[in-house]
Amino acid sequence: MRYGSYRFLLYKKYPFLSNYRQCLAERGCFIQMVLYGMVALLISLFLYFPVKWFALSFQVIDQPSHDKIHLKPVPRIGGLAIFISFFLTVIFSPILWKDMSVIMLGAIAISLLGLMDDKWTLKPTQKLAGQVLVVLYVMLSSEIVIMKVAVPFLG
Repeated sequence: MRYGSYRFLLYKKYPFLSNYRQCLAERGCFIQMVLYGMVALLISLFLYFPVKWFALSFQVIDQPSHDKIHLKPVPRIGGLAIFISFFLTVIFSPILWKDMSVIMLGAIAISLLGLMDDKWTLKPTQKLAGQVLVVLYVMLSSEIVIMKVAVPFLG
C-alpha cells in the first residue's frame, strides 16, 4: 500500500489520464512528462519577479507581526505564477483540449478562489465551501469518477 497516497481512477472521457502507469513504464512518455515539468518550472521561475511586482503594486502582501516569522512584507500571490506556468504548459502540450476543458475550468476557479483569499483573507469555511462547489461542478459536468480514496494509516 502506498503511504499517504490518494488514488483516483479517471476513465471514459479522459483515457489519457487513466493509463498513467503505462505511460510511466514507457521511456519516451516518462521523458516527455519530465520535460513538461521542467518547462513549467522554468516558466514559474521566469514569472517570479513580475508576480512579485504585481503583488507589491496592488498591496497583496502579508505584513509581519508577532505571530509570523517574516520580518519584511511578503507577497501573497505566489500561486499565480505556479498556475500560469501550469496553464501554459497544458495549453502547449499534446493533450486534447476538449478532454481537458472541464478540468481546466476547475483549475481556473480554484486559482481565482486562492487569489481572493490572498487579497481579502477569506474565512476557512468560505474557502472550503468554494473548493467543494468547484469540485462538485467538475465531477458532475464531466464523467470523472472517484473509485477509491486511500486514507493514510487506515488503508
